[in-house]
Amino acid sequence: MASDRDIYEHMINPTRALSVVGFLRSIPDAIYTDWEDDFLANLQDRLPAEPLSRRQAEVLLELRDAAKNYTVVGGYNIAKLIRDCWIARLDLTEDDEEFVDRLKSSNATSLKRRAVLKLLACAKELKLVDHFVAVT
Repeated sequence: MASDRDIYEHMINPTRALSVVGFLRSIPDAIYTDWEDDFLANLQDRLPAEPLSRRQAEVLLELRDAAKNYTVVGGYNIAKLIRDCWIARLDLTEDDEEFVDRLKSSNATSLKRRAVLKLLACAKELKLVDHFVAVT
């Protein structure tokens, strides 16, 4: 989660917020919900003419943080975690099994935050991780 200072800086500096919007819209493999896509398009049209509200800045920075690639989370190497989940994938639900299969076949060594959270949930279900792992 973004710090209060970071949120405030994006609220008072619309040009800085616009650069984050531009970055997020330029990511080639980004998958946004319809709402998130509309939100970014709206900000791109309005910035830098209008400053952001606190909530808009929070959402923008959440999207920025979600766009980061992770190779290691909580001491766990993502590539190794994918491999270990793939080996035990038959003990997962069908949807989770397909998710792990896709990761394995893509030879992914890093993942975005949402995929990391789903992979960690699979790993926890398979008892490959035995504690809460924070994604920061």
